[in-house]
Amino acid sequence: METTLKITSSEGSYARLKDRPVIEVVIDSSDEVLEWFPPNLENKKVVFMSPFRCRRVIPRTRFFECESATKEFFRVHTTGFFHLIAPIRYDSERNLYYIDTVIHQILEILIYAIRVMKLRNVKSSQSVYVILRNIANIKLTFSRMGWHDRYSFSSESSDFELIHQFNPANAWSDIRKVFAQIYRDLCTELGAIEITDTTINKRLYRILQYSGVYTTYNFNNITMPRIEMEDFGFTEEEKK
Repeated sequence: METTLKITSSEGSYARLKDRPVIEVVIDSSDEVLEWFPPNLENKKVVFMSPFRCRRVIPRTRFFECESATKEFFRVHTTGFFHLIAPIRYDSERNLYYIDTVIHQILEILIYAIRVMKLRNVKSSQSVYVILRNIANIKLTFSRMGWHDRYSFSSESSDFELIHQFNPANAWSDIRKVFAQIYRDLCTELGAIEITDTTINKRLYRILQYSGVYTTYNFNNITMPRIEMEDFGFTEEEKK
């Protein structure tokens, strides 16, 4: 992972905006470097199927480059690490950022990457590394509906980082525990320690239910592994 971070530090500099909050996500193998995503036509189609609205996918010797219609930077290396840099989405009308929206942006790339790994039968341990940049003065809340407490990051740091491990070969119900821990870490850093595990899982259920990140992708005879909501293993209480 350390080698990966050194490589990615030089990538996507144009997307690391200085005047607004940015999310950066790197997903890579925890313990080995193998080229399991070589530059071929089929993998080019798989990259095009990402949720990042690639206008064009360009295969290079060591990676696939996505020309995005937005300010997002997205690249998939042949060793199978995924790199995303994008503005954090926010409510311009209220000048607010939503915790669920930040989590959704993380899950977008994470779930996509895991589906690609399942498609390619990758079974090695992986790491997801998340950096939120330029976040010292922003206000976050849980929902647009009604009044909720406003939270903020420490004013002493402009960035927040977290890292977790997972295995793409595991069941989605096990992988969901990583989603919940990412949500918990974000809430803890914001000072929202009153949120319960049940509430986190309820919010994750709604994020996954309405985001469409789990739907089937078909493109030029390539079908990404399908996920049903039941696969995540939510309880009946968490679905309410």
